Amino acid sequence: MLSSIHRSRTLAISVMTAAALVVGGCATNPDGTTATFFSDLGTAYGGSDDPSLTPEQQALRKQQREYSQARLTATAAGAGIGAVIGAVIGAATGSGQDRAKRAAIGAGIGAGVGGTAGYVGGSYLTRDHGRFVASRDSLQADIVAARADTARMQRNVEVAEGALTAQRTQLNELNADLRAGRIQEEEARRMADNAAADVQAVRALAEESERRVVNLNQSIAAYQQADVSTAELQGEVEQQKRHAERLREIERSMLAVIDRTPANVRPVVSS
Repeated sequence: MLSSIHRSRTLAISVMTAAALVVGGCATNPDGTTATFFSDLGTAYGGSDDPSLTPEQQALRKQQREYSQARLTATAAGAGIGAVIGAVIGAATGSGQDRAKRAAIGAGIGAGVGGTAGYVGGSYLTRDHGRFVASRDSLQADIVAARADTARMQRNVEVAEGALTAQRTQLNELNADLRAGRIQEEEARRMADNAAADVQAVRALAEESERRVVNLNQSIAAYQQADVSTAELQGEVEQQKRHAERLREIERSMLAVIDRTPANVRPVVSS
């Protein structure tokens, strides 16, 4: 009996984990972008304490990491709730020894669905607009959330600008040191690779900002249909657009700086 219960619990955990990862790993956001669960895992918990990074690079990675950690936290919460609901439903549909097995399978399916919903819902103002009921109360909550998000985007821009300035200085010195033979190609290549990672971090922040602008515009459209004034929200979305555009400008500037490094150490930055 105990062995049977143990096997059922093991099955529940295995199915739950697999479902959450597989389904959550390919979730699609309402704005058409694809949620990248595995990429977020790498960003949130990989290489954050690299001593070779400058303070500006560390700050840039921190900004990117915060978004990934927020989505992963939402995934875990959604998977946990879904697993419980799925287990209850599964157990209710079974009988006798079959009940534990059905509860385990239900937990796995519930975790996958809940994890996906949690991950996608970790994006700003993501909601089912087909069922969303716009009201003045929900508008006020959205305004508060939008203001906080606009402030965070402004911080993203400030950090990215600092990283760009430091990158220009660092890579200019790299070029001079490499020509003078003061550093080896291996060290120069490592520094250039870090600069390429800066581009990826700024690009991720820009994409996140653009995604949030899309979500905010969807909410604005819902409020306008309900004949609720959206002037304050529209003011926030305009600021967020400017921040997203500035991040794209910084991304292009970083690419231009990298393009000036010698071909033998220049990294390939994926698009």
